[in-house]
Amino acid sequence: MERPRRVGIERLVENQMNRWNVEARLRHSESDDSTVEEGIKPYIAISRLRGSHGNELGRTLAERLGYKLYDRELVDYVAERANVRAEAVAALGETWYNKTHDWISGTIDKRFLRCDEYVRHLAEAVTTIALHDASVFLGRAVGFILPPERGLRLRVVAPFEHRLRRMMELHDMSLAEATRTLHQSDEATKRSFIQAYFRVDMCDPLAYDLCLNFGTLTVEQAVEICLVAFKEKLDPIAAPATARGG
Repeated sequence: MERPRRVGIERLVENQMNRWNVEARLRHSESDDSTVEEGIKPYIAISRLRGSHGNELGRTLAERLGYKLYDRELVDYVAERANVRAEAVAALGETWYNKTHDWISGTIDKRFLRCDEYVRHLAEAVTTIALHDASVFLGRAVGFILPPERGLRLRVVAPFEHRLRRMMELHDMSLAEATRTLHQSDEATKRSFIQAYFRVDMCDPLAYDLCLNFGTLTVEQAVEICLVAFKEKLDPIAAPATARGG
């Protein structure tokens, strides 16, 4: 099952690159006095406990806003492949290529406790995507990489029993399998690369703009809350892509 998913990601990334290259050729001018922070499109970054409806929330928000949805696997694909990253950054044009490189270098020094090659690649991938597209990101510490004032950072949680039932329903797991999977996922969260590299506790609600408990909220209710919060925080830069003709 892994290979078909990988092929799908490869095709999606290829289509994205083609679109970005076409858009780059249609730009009238390379000159732009904007900073990288000003150039980053509006985004929503979702951090979630496994089984807590985070994926469903992300898909629905992307559909409602007309934004692109980037999940963990897609961001990792861009981050891990030098040729893909290079093409994505090059599509920004020379001016933005230089700005992005300088900004990422400064950001890494300021925001990361320590840094290896993957984290630099991840920062480059996330920043480049955000300069191209208004986006909804699932996972991968995006809210701690991109400027917080340009997006809405969400934390999605649910009671353990709620997540347990959902895992059993979605993945046809036994009670024992679902329990073991969630315990392993929760433990991995405590030891995640976010904890190791960033000056932030990803379980701290103060690290986010909004925390959503799906033990008391439906997906529909959460979507409406997020849309109001997004508009209030980012308006006017967060107009839906469809409304802007994008």
